[in-house]
Amino acid sequence: MPPLSDGLPISFSPVDQLAAEGVVRVSTDYNFLFNFNRIFMAAMWKREPLDKYHTCEKVLCKDIVVHMDTDGIWRLALTDDNPHVVVFRKLEMEQINAI
Repeated sequence: MPPLSDGLPISFSPVDQLAAEGVVRVSTDYNFLFNFNRIFMAAMWKREPLDKYHTCEKVLCKDIVVHMDTDGIWRLALTDDNPHVVVFRKLEMEQINAI
């Protein structure tokens, strides 16, 4: 993807629906859902066992880089130089429904 393109839509949904306030909070369990409309599928990042979830924690402050591991899989990693620019934009409901 070119730098600062529209990228891929991602939804952060809190596991505890009572916590759903439209804000991504630290120390809250989340499911991440990617909508790949270009290839007509959706993918949710899940952890096993089912009682384990993704949690946003403020542990380290570093930049993100896109790195290919030895198996040829692209991963996000922490770096001290050459960061990858990531921008999260909140969409309005009509924009989400159009995806």
